[in-house]
Amino acid sequence: MKKIILGLTLLSLAFLMSCSSSTGSNESPTITFVHPQNNETINDSIYTIEVSVEDTKSIVSVSIYADSVCLYQSTDSKNYTCEWHTYWFTDSADHTIKVEATDSDDKTTTKSVDVTLSEQAYITPKPLTPANNATLQYPVNLTWTAIDNALSYEVDLVINSVTFPLTPATNSQTIDYTIYGAATWKVKAVDAFGMSTKYSEEYHFTVTETK
Repeated sequence: MKKIILGLTLLSLAFLMSCSSSTGSNESPTITFVHPQNNETINDSIYTIEVSVEDTKSIVSVSIYADSVCLYQSTDSKNYTCEWHTYWFTDSADHTIKVEATDSDDKTTTKSVDVTLSEQAYITPKPLTPANNATLQYPVNLTWTAIDNALSYEVDLVINSVTFPLTPATNSQTIDYTIYGAATWKVKAVDAFGMSTKYSEEYHFTVTETK
């Protein structure tokens, strides 16, 4: 009789374990940062974020954020990487990279690391023409290097102490005013979300009257 009771007990346990495994796993996704690591200093203006996500169930959604900005969302990829254009994040040198992963059981895991951007990461447009400290006459063609994903540019132009704010859509602006004298200018790029790079270095030139 004892053997029969023991056998029935073992069968009951096996049945319960089978039911438990068939109704889903209690495990949530496991997130591992490949790049970056916590407290890493980043020098790249375009940095590749890479994470791995593992689970006993299928992964249905992965999102990667830099601070509150969503950089990446995927519903079917197994290679979770994205490019982070660090030069738009000028409010602070310190940032948080956060990953959210959800599996087919609707279980979600969130994991984050803190990083610091060095000055090397903050690329800006570079003034091209007129050459620094040039003397010239109108019209003056201001040009600078383009920035990837820029929607527009903001040019801070001062001629003879008068400020002329300019917002061209491309990386050039022709000016033809009736004011002369010493001038300075610098430029920054603006993206579709209103984020901007730092200003470029300041260039100088002098405008003389046309003879």
